[in-house]
Formats: sequence, structure tokens, C-alpha cells
Amino acid sequence: KDSFISLIAGACAVKNHCAVCEKMGYVPGKIRPDYAPADLRKRLLFAVFTFCTEQKRRCTWNSLANPMDKHGNVMCESKADRHKGFSGTEAYIQESMERSLFCIVPRGDSAASRRFYNAITKLCIPVVVSNAFPFPFPHTVDYSKFVIQIPEHRIFQNMTAVWEELTSISAERIREMQTAMMEARNELLYDGNAIDNLLDGFYLRMSYMLRVKFNIHDKDWKTGGF
Repeated sequence: KDSFISLIAGACAVKNHCAVCEKMGYVPGKIRPDYAPADLRKRLLFAVFTFCTEQKRRCTWNSLANPMDKHGNVMCESKADRHKGFSGTEAYIQESMERSLFCIVPRGDSAASRRFYNAITKLCIPVVVSNAFPFPFPHTVDYSKFVIQIPEHRIFQNMTAVWEELTSISAERIREMQTAMMEARNELLYDGNAIDNLLDGFYLRMSYMLRVKFNIHDKDWKTGGF
């Protein structure tokens, strides 16, 4: 991988917080975020532009239909669809992820994002910036082994510290996270043409529903006890 981090994202099309996003606590004493959804992506794009440029790191960023000025500020003057900044956007995002060690996964229209699954497909360590991201199968998949979660308020309060944390991750730790991601892919990604994957998906969904319904703890599930 020849790119440190990837963020290909429009910033201006998301106008309102999703219902679950709005209800999440962001900082002590505040019930709802005091920033617009677009501000989060604009801040992330600015940070990637600034840090990668200053440190001369090879990174991949693009604000799609929303132009950036020479200082890395995204300008929300265009009303163009963020996914139609240029032809071949999806292929470009996939190629960018495949080349990168880390992939930023910001929330947008909802708390979740398909970028998360695209990143796992490309073995790009997801950096999830969404306070309410609905990680699937939390009882069977240990996301702490291969996902980095960043609370949204930290992007505004101290992005420098966030960046330093990412750049301080050792090569050995990166390899460990990539290995854990490879192991988790069978549980998170399914090939509609592969019967084994379909059966795995069915098993995971049923096991998760049983855990929730009967309040089965991990230690009981692993030993077969109820």
C-alpha cells in the first residue's frame, strides 16, 4: 500500500442529522451536536489535506463535486450531487481504498456508511467517525482488533492529537489489524453466489437474534450453556 490514508467524500449534500445521530450525546452537558453534518466532513477533508501536505505523506483525498481552495477548505457553493463529481467515482473510491493503510469512514445521511464494508473488502483499516455507527454482529465480531473509532467531537476539539495517534501506530500493529480484518471478512461480507457464505450469514443472524432474545452472554454461548 502506497497511500497512508484515504478520504473520498462530498461534504455539502448532507443537510440534516439523522434521527439517531441527533439523539446521541456528543460532549458532556450537550444533548445534540452543535455542528452541521457537512461540517464534520469538511473538517476531516481539511485535516487530511493539511497534515498530509505538511508532512509530505502520500495520501488520497477528494471532495468530489464540492471544490476545495488551495488551503484545503471545502466550499459548498455547488449544488451538484456529491457522488457525481466525475465519472467513475465508485471505481476511484475502491482503488483509493485498496492503496491505503487507513480509510476514514465518516457518517453522512445516516449513522452507518457502506464505506465501512468497502474498506474491509480492500483491507484498509477503517477509521470510523460516527458516534452511533451500528456495527453488525457485535457479539461475534471483535471490532477493537481492526477498527479505530474516533468520537465526532474530537475532530473539532483536537484533530492534531487524532492524527498523531494514527501516525504512531506501528507497522507490527497495522499487520495485526489487517490479519484480524481478513478473519472477520467471512462474517461481515457475503458473496451472493457462494452457498457457504450465505449459510454463514444465516447462522450469524440467527445466533445474534438468539443472544438478544434470551440474553445469552458470550461465555455461555461459547460453552454451549444457556
